[in-house]
Amino acid sequence: MKKITLISSIAMFLVTLTVISCRKHEEEEATKSCNYKLDIAYKWYNTYTTLETYSDNTRAKKISTKVISTVGFLKVDPSGTYEIVNNDIAQVGSWKLDENTCQLTLSDKSIKSIIVQYDILSLATGNLIIKRIDGNMVYTEHYKTADCSTVAQLTKQWDNNKIYYFDYYSSTNTFINPYLVYPVGYFKLNTDLTYNVVSDGVPLNGTWKLGQPYCMIDLDVAKYNARSFEIVKITSDSLVIWRKDPTVGRAYLQYYLKH
Repeated sequence: MKKITLISSIAMFLVTLTVISCRKHEEEEATKSCNYKLDIAYKWYNTYTTLETYSDNTRAKKISTKVISTVGFLKVDPSGTYEIVNNDIAQVGSWKLDENTCQLTLSDKSIKSIIVQYDILSLATGNLIIKRIDGNMVYTEHYKTADCSTVAQLTKQWDNNKIYYFDYYSSTNTFINPYLVYPVGYFKLNTDLTYNVVSDGVPLNGTWKLGQPYCMIDLDVAKYNARSFEIVKITSDSLVIWRKDPTVGRAYLQYYLKH
């Protein structure tokens, strides 16, 4: 009987060692993943956000879960700055990554000086998942990197859908007062790299090309009216582009639908 008890004790001891070893390995791997600071320095495109709502701030009882469709990006620059464009929100500031807690902190440059902390749930090649808590609500935001669009994808007539305007202060690189308009017209990109624009009855024609970095549509390069748009999202039947214009103090988030 003593021999059986001894064998059982040894077996239990070995199982315990195995479990401890596995947990230690998992913790080391989790810590290691947070050490790759430059892995997060990309332009990340929103795919969707999951919103969990709880009965109170203890978050003991969940009331609902819903998936929110988002259009925008989180641009994390190696210099320590970031830019967010998300539906009717535009924001810039500084970021830092705590490699011990795996937390990403964003500090914006607005008058309110909002500081937001995210837990990094996953950071892999081409994918980022981060979570933030706001009282009784938990937001899990999903992002991905994207290859640049091709000329073939863009050469269509894109009809105006809506535009968010922002007051833009280039000296501080801040955005305030978003408002929404619904212009009538279209933005047509032709295969011969010319374009035609009609906005509320006003026509404009010129040349275009696909530029870098960050997947740009460059219009009228090397001319007095040269301007560039970042491609925020493109599908087979929709296009969203973003532009900051310091000369007039405006920024534009422009939505189009395929004609």
